[in-house]
Amino acid sequence: FKKDLGSLNASFFGAAFMQAGLIGNIIYGIIMGYILNYIDLFENFYKERESIIAASFAPLVVIFTSADLPTGLVTHGLLISLIIMPFLPSRNSLKLKD
Repeated sequence: FKKDLGSLNASFFGAAFMQAGLIGNIIYGIIMGYILNYIDLFENFYKERESIIAASFAPLVVIFTSADLPTGLVTHGLLISLIIMPFLPSRNSLKLKD
């Protein structure tokens, strides 16, 4: 830890605490809970489960390991993934076409 070559990442919780203290941690935790619940909803409802997992895995890993929440949403593509998820074909829509 005492070398100049490395750096420590604090994930979105560290950034939340830096910006707003304990209240920031609570707010960021609630927001991430809603995001994960939203992804889980579409993962269970849609047939193309692999595409939802693939679209949201890398941004979530980056947010949980090193990025701030707004940065991860906008820059790393999680917001785009969340917007695209409702437009994927669902199990019910595929059954109606058969």
